[in-house]
Amino acid sequence: MRVIAYVSIVGFYLKALGTVPPLTVLHREKVVLDADAEARSRGVTVGMPLAEAKVVLAKEGHFVEWDEEPFRKAQEAWIARAVEITDALEPDGQHAAFLDLSGHPRPLPVAQKLALELREAMGYSVRIGLAGSRWVAKESERRGDESGAALHIPEPFVASLSTKSLPLPREIKECLGLLGYLTVGQVATLSVATLQRQFGEVALDIQRLAKGGGPADVKPVFPVAALADRFVFDGPPETLQELEAGLYKIAVRLGNRLRHDDASAKTVELFLEGEDASTDVRLRTFSKPLGGTALLFASLKLMLTTLPKERLAAVRVRLTGVKRSRRVQLALDGERSRLDQERSMTAAVENARTAFGDQAVMRGSEKVEPRFRQVRRAYSEAYGWTW
Repeated sequence: MRVIAYVSIVGFYLKALGTVPPLTVLHREKVVLDADAEARSRGVTVGMPLAEAKVVLAKEGHFVEWDEEPFRKAQEAWIARAVEITDALEPDGQHAAFLDLSGHPRPLPVAQKLALELREAMGYSVRIGLAGSRWVAKESERRGDESGAALHIPEPFVASLSTKSLPLPREIKECLGLLGYLTVGQVATLSVATLQRQFGEVALDIQRLAKGGGPADVKPVFPVAALADRFVFDGPPETLQELEAGLYKIAVRLGNRLRHDDASAKTVELFLEGEDASTDVRLRTFSKPLGGTALLFASLKLMLTTLPKERLAAVRVRLTGVKRSRRVQLALDGERSRLDQERSMTAAVENARTAFGDQAVMRGSEKVEPRFRQVRRAYSEAYGWTW
């Protein structure tokens, strides 16, 4: 089951700026991105056109144009906490992001715990929404769906939404409105055949959206250059052997992906996910790159010598800093006949000399020893003395 979480931080930008003048409004592309409490109390809202906000505040407003750099560190700080619960995070601005929690044993409690941690550690006001598709997750956050209705019963949840909220081209939404279908629930009653007569090939997409479906892919922008996998236990492991069996299956899958991509990594993160939505994070950087199942499994065992105190629901492993392996040729020839070896060696030497000159490569048999060494060798061979 796909589970997409949408996490949004209210007042992120002005909090990152620190002390600002009263009635400060931050805008981007002529749309309000953030506003202080006093500006909000006068009617300024996020998403309002900048021109309208200027009318509301008249000459008293202090308007700041958004720029990415002043908020970069603050964004990286909260994302660093968010990637502890997911291996695929796609920012939606610097204050919000889509998180893929598919396969997580307890997605809603884990997302709620993240929101609580961001409040307590960073002082943020955080809103979350969960659903099986991106657009419904965002609507869930916007409507304050704390119970997770959008995730468990998506069609009834979206039924009362305006058709303007559907992620469709503007002309299609306007057409639906003109035909009298003002809510998503009304659109859901239409058959695919009826929609096809009016909208053609996009009919199936319209019906899927009207029933709470839609795209659920999250582009893994964060963490950067990472590979990850999760194993969910049927029941909490009681022994270290049971836990290692789950880690071995992860090691096999990740090892296969590393071999397929001809890649390796040195940093391993191990996440022990408890039934109570807690996460025990263990990190280790190894001196040699890990590029296969055996090395990866051995590394995981080094990171897990004892069972955690919490009852586990799942384990997750993430390799960061994944790079393509640097291959080193350890031998000039494989297991071939001496004649084949000699032929290939001769061809290789001639090619190198053609490209780089006659002195670029020299066979051992072509090297001439100094005369004094030749004399010593002849004397030793004749008399048996070591010189």
